[in-house]
Amino acid sequence: MEIPASFVLDSSLEVGRVYYIKAPELIQTDEPHYFIVIGILEDNSYLLVSTTQLDKKIAWVRNRKIPDDTICYIEPSSENELKKDSYLNCNSYHEVKNQFLIQKIESGELVTKGIISDTDFEKIRNSIKQSPLFDIPIELITK
Repeated sequence: MEIPASFVLDSSLEVGRVYYIKAPELIQTDEPHYFIVIGILEDNSYLLVSTTQLDKKIAWVRNRKIPDDTICYIEPSSENELKKDSYLNCNSYHEVKNQFLIQKIESGELVTKGIISDTDFEKIRNSIKQSPLFDIPIELITK
């Protein structure tokens, strides 16, 4: 018996959750990436995308004269289930409807992974606080 996608989302969606998602409509590549849920408000989830391409992210922030501290390093662990050293650009986020996540589950394009530790989540929050571009109130970014 197949588990309904809405149940999968309801039972896994929480701040700090790591999802592995194929989402070319968000990140302009067919390659799946790790996304971290940093906030949930009603039917919307706020996600940061993880990358292993630190040089590109550093160049991006420096070209905009944004502090390097807005790039947050997350080490892979058995808890978060990231496979490689990962970096989060805390200057931008993806706001998605939870229905989008349900559709990704139904199509097999979203896999539930681990959870970010409280320590790493606090590092993410601190990087967000350094960003002049991040426009979600920091009070909403809590675990």
